[in-house]
Amino acid sequence: MIEDVKALVGRSIETQDQADRHRWQAYRSFFKLAQDEPAAAFHWLMFTALPEESRADGHAAVMAPFPPLPLPRRMWAGGEINWIEPIGEGDALTRASSIIRADAKHGSTGDLLVTSVQHRISRGSVLCVDERQDVIFMPAADKRASPPLRPLGFEPDWEQPAQFDEVALFRYSALTFNSHRIHYDVAYARDVEHYPDLVVHGPLLASSLIHAGVRSNGKARPVKFSYRAVAPAFVGEELKIVGRRVDDALELAVVGADGGARTTGVLYFNSDK
Repeated sequence: MIEDVKALVGRSIETQDQADRHRWQAYRSFFKLAQDEPAAAFHWLMFTALPEESRADGHAAVMAPFPPLPLPRRMWAGGEINWIEPIGEGDALTRASSIIRADAKHGSTGDLLVTSVQHRISRGSVLCVDERQDVIFMPAADKRASPPLRPLGFEPDWEQPAQFDEVALFRYSALTFNSHRIHYDVAYARDVEHYPDLVVHGPLLASSLIHAGVRSNGKARPVKFSYRAVAPAFVGEELKIVGRRVDDALELAVVGADGGARTTGVLYFNSDK
């Protein structure tokens, strides 16, 4: 484990990108967005780069603002998005990223590093997105760790089927420049990380929740989304996206055929609109 974990807090980096037409249209096509639907999670396609060196799992050897870490696996565990101003096609954007949490833990698989990174995405002096991403760094897997089944904790008002095949996983990896091999290399996923099959991207599940929630609310623009990765979902798995209204918010989840939650979230809308 890292000797001084708390020294990670405050490390930061700033990057620039543009919401170019190619990615903008590809995102809208991938999620089948109507012309009046917001491209709410488009920023997850941005601020990517080809690394100088990659690890065995396909990730960059160094994932700034983190330094090189002695834990070889990474999991995007959840987070929160606050939408301040909409991002539009062609916008030139800056993302300021800072580590705001770093805690050493010990779990069933060994030592863990539990972190949070704040991303503030701006168009000039205008803040567009203020986001927290929770990232867990883990040791190498020597066996399959099956998370306990967590039943859905609410009665949904509506549901819709969802399923992600190999082509969808490949295309989302391409859109987000995600080279993690658990999403496209089935031998690696099974033999090295001990999953039963290819893993659906956490951000893909979260994005699907956002867009399903927006559509169920008359395509209104959301203001906040809090979400958590509960258990992995796999290629070809028969899933459901479910939701219910709670005041000015929607409680959402991706649920498997076994009744267990895969990803959960709460999507908030502006009560004044």
